[in-house]
Amino acid sequence: MQGYDRVACEQRGTVLETERAWLAALQPDLVVSDVVPLACAAAAAAGVPCVCVSNFSWDFVYSECARPGRQPCPSVVIAQCRAAPYS
Repeated sequence: MQGYDRVACEQRGTVLETERAWLAALQPDLVVSDVVPLACAAAAAAGVPCVCVSNFSWDFVYSECARPGRQPCPSVVIAQCRAAPYS
């Protein structure tokens, strides 16, 4: 998680700009993501439609955060939720 947090949160701006520029150069018609919020944000920044495909339900991933007596969700989870463009 620490490595992912470093890339997805600490270096988010740099990674996002790199991916946006790559998508702008590639000019795809569509980005298909395995529910990676940064990919969705890069697609939105490049003006490319994006769809997410997953083989499981995300409620399973975040269910531990909602259980009584559990610690709050890790900052990376919150950051990824905030990073996802919903427009």
